[in-house]
Amino acid sequence: MQALGTIDGGTQPGCVFPRPLAAPVARRAVLAAHGEDVGEGPGRMFGINFLGCVDFARSTSYGGHVTPQSTGRLTYVPLGVDLVTLAVNQDSMIPTNWSFAQMQRVYKCFETTVANNPVVPRMLESGSSTWQVWTGPTRMSITENEIALGDYPCLANGNGQPLHPRLPENDGTVLLSKVYDVVPFSVAQFVAQGNAVPIEVV
Repeated sequence: MQALGTIDGGTQPGCVFPRPLAAPVARRAVLAAHGEDVGEGPGRMFGINFLGCVDFARSTSYGGHVTPQSTGRLTYVPLGVDLVTLAVNQDSMIPTNWSFAQMQRVYKCFETTVANNPVVPRMLESGSSTWQVWTGPTRMSITENEIALGDYPCLANGNGQPLHPRLPENDGTVLLSKVYDVVPFSVAQFVAQGNAVPIEVV
């Protein structure tokens, strides 16, 4: 569900809607398709009657803070494990063999260079499941509250405003002509996109 454009549901009349660009939106779409109220009224999303428009959504994370259940009207079916790493422009001088500790130091704003090359850590949209995985306790261990408080001056100013616009998840085109930027990226998406855009995985 990462491609751009719109979807035509085909078998359901009126099911033409913007393709969800992040897992949380895709999960809400499944809920709306089953009649739940996700903000626009029961069974409505994207301004249309959404009942029956989608059957499932792919997600990097299940989106909850409790263990998902395997029973009920909707269920979470783990199909595989995804990895998240950093991507850089293929023309960047930033090395691709830096350590996890260096990545953490860059995203926590302790370092602004890697191997004497400037590095600009970029944030994904706050609702992105890839961003949630990247900032989680086993990865960068930073929170949206800390970002909003200005704790990380390389990411946001003292008022919590991002220094650079947040980026859509798993879109390699955001690195075009950005030789100093690094961005979290799903390894599965990197493989699936088949090097069609100039990115490299760190």
